Amino acid sequence: MSGLYLTFWIVLGAIGFAFVLAVQMRGVIGMALKRALQAKFTDLEIADQRKAVVDAGNLSGASPASLHLIDTYPNQLSQLRLARLVSKIAPFLLVIVLVVGRWYMGAI
Repeated sequence: MSGLYLTFWIVLGAIGFAFVLAVQMRGVIGMALKRALQAKFTDLEIADQRKAVVDAGNLSGASPASLHLIDTYPNQLSQLRLARLVSKIAPFLLVIVLVVGRWYMGAI
């Protein structure tokens, strides 16, 4: 196996790993933020908690719950935004790397 093929498989594996990690991060951080809201605002419905986490992730403080998250958990929200970005970009990168590997390198 030449160095080019080895590089192809390493890049493909790294992008796949980044995608899986980003999806996992989105789930875990979202669940932790919803539990934090549940502890602070006991009267919020599950749908309202979910909306507050989404609003806080977009930095649009539309409710007191989302403002609480923005003020209290800025690091977790920045990690959530990064995970959202990676989980949107990684599938396209996977397809591009697969196409390049198949038709230009003959690796697959």
